[in-house]
Amino acid sequence: MPEDKKLCRDDITAAIALALEPLDFVHAMWEVGAIAFDRADE
Repeated sequence: MPEDKKLCRDDITAAIALALEPLDFVHAMWEVGAIAFDRADE
């Protein structure tokens, strides 16, 4: 990944969801803590 391109939470969440959606045994995914309430530190 180029140094000027930073991974953001939305990119990571989208990649995880894309990997998990086709799996029949995965029924849910959630975020917890401060990040779930959009209160994460910068």
